[in-house]
Amino acid sequence: MERKYLIQNLEWLEEGLGDFDNDYYLFDCPGQIELYTHVPVMRTLVNTLQRWDFRICGVFLIDAQFLTDTAKFFSGMMSALSAMVQLEVPHVNVISKVDLLNKEDRKSLE
Repeated sequence: MERKYLIQNLEWLEEGLGDFDNDYYLFDCPGQIELYTHVPVMRTLVNTLQRWDFRICGVFLIDAQFLTDTAKFFSGMMSALSAMVQLEVPHVNVISKVDLLNKEDRKSLE
């Protein structure tokens, strides 16, 4: 039910955003992939923001550990693709937490 709270209170969000001329907003969303692939909550939010004349870009963070194992890599990329298809907005994939890889894994990525 918490997932739908924001969607049920869009007036609150619109008031909170106020006048957004030439401003940038970053919505840090949870990493629960079902919010982007199975439940229309994020799609509804994107549609609403676009109706309010926001220009939207999605950024998908994928942990660097997904790059060290082929199965994890394909899983991560398919999740990113699924989010891209569901949200229908320009999209950037970003590799995160590279600093947490051990030396051997970092070297294998080079």
